[in-house]
Amino acid sequence: MDIEYYERTMREIEEAKLLLDGIKDVQNNNILDGKNTINELRGKYGI
Repeated sequence: MDIEYYERTMREIEEAKLLLDGIKDVQNNNILDGKNTINELRGKYGI
């Protein structure tokens, strides 16, 4: 196994882990409404 293959494989594993974490968040309703969150941040920081 060469280093490029190893690095690509590790990136793919990390991407898969992040996707699974996101799916778990949705299943557990651990999510926020994007539009409301952006508006709150804009108000907080005066953007």
